[in-house]
Amino acid sequence: MKKIIIMLSICASLFAQQTITWNRMHKPKVGKRDAFIRAVSDKTKKYNSKEGTAVIRTYQVINGPNVGSFVRGGLPGSWEQFDNPPSNRQTGRDYWRKNVMPYVEEAGAQKTWEVLTEVSYNGTGKNGPPKLYKVRYYHLKPGTSMFGLAGKIKEALVATKSEVRIGWYKLESGGDRSTWAVGTAHDTFESLGDDQTWRVAYEQHHGKGSLKEFMKEFGEVVQSNPHARFAENYRYRPDMSSPE
Repeated sequence: MKKIIIMLSICASLFAQQTITWNRMHKPKVGKRDAFIRAVSDKTKKYNSKEGTAVIRTYQVINGPNVGSFVRGGLPGSWEQFDNPPSNRQTGRDYWRKNVMPYVEEAGAQKTWEVLTEVSYNGTGKNGPPKLYKVRYYHLKPGTSMFGLAGKIKEALVATKSEVRIGWYKLESGGDRSTWAVGTAHDTFESLGDDQTWRVAYEQHHGKGSLKEFMKEFGEVVQSNPHARFAENYRYRPDMSSPE
């Protein structure tokens, strides 16, 4: 019985240490994009701009099949955030249904992500929302993980003091749980287009030929189908986001 209690305590501790975030994609109706933007901006000002209310960040998808859609998400935190929501959450939801949803063509499922803080890296000194965000999504084979590979990338970035910002995420609920994502933050399109810093740092730190071995291991964990790898770029919309 003691062993069972100890194991349950360890599991509870690990669960409590998770850092969680969420997001949801909305596609405006044709011809209603401007009305949607105004409605979201008004809702955010009313319900997500004061102290004690939920901070929401909004990004516009600027390429790929979801271009023109908008992604809304919360800040990383513990699971407790869902147990103790802001007091105005329900009134905010009611406002959204009445004033925003009439302009929405399609609302995606809310997705909950674990933020893998141990392998994420920020060498820029910036913590606010980036102007541009490139997100790469991968579907992994059963029983595999990217944690070790991500750790090697972080090790290289730390060793070379690279001025980049990379976040790793694993889907917890709301979709295919084989999904992992890695996001890179950028201030300019020039930076976004030349998104190779980690590769240079990896080869520099781990030695010549190490990147080739990395890509081999990478190919062994990612599913081998056309839909297993996907990337899209986001542009931050401060007018539709909470002030920070």
